[in-house]
Amino acid sequence: MKNIIASICFIVLGFVLGWFLKPKDTKPLSDCSKEIDLAERKQAVLVEQLIKTGDTLLYDELKEKYEMKVYDFIGIAMIMANKYNYTDAYADVFEGFHDMLRSGSSVSESFNFSNYDERTKKIALEYLDIAVSRGNRNATERKCQYDKNCDYKKLIDSIYDSWKVHQKNPNKEK
Repeated sequence: MKNIIASICFIVLGFVLGWFLKPKDTKPLSDCSKEIDLAERKQAVLVEQLIKTGDTLLYDELKEKYEMKVYDFIGIAMIMANKYNYTDAYADVFEGFHDMLRSGSSVSESFNFSNYDERTKKIALEYLDIAVSRGNRNATERKCQYDKNCDYKKLIDSIYDSWKVHQKNPNKEK
């Protein structure tokens, strides 16, 4: 009889301790979905602001803070490149095309244009070439990665020369 009473006491004590020691900051799933909706709305407002203003710091923040994949970001990158001539956006457009079409190969692999149709390849390379001509280092490395005849030092020297010209006329279209 004493064993039964002791067992019941331990069971009750376990429930009571479990009740008082459970974490109090857990949120119902409905609250989590509200937070996600709020974050998506905030992101949408920031994207709209970015498209209206061309704020390059906001562009970089959106890309990093929201951990947007480049292929999700390609439309915004094209607007920033074409409308606001943002050099990093030109490189991001190329990266976006590449990410969409690399079909499972790792990012570090050499560029394989076999998945590209000719028109898409031409568009992607045009954006890459503009980024290279404006001195984007990542774009320069990418160009040398797919172009086996790339003379990296010569390319860097020509980029530096075109960068100096671009600094004198930053709004000049290529």
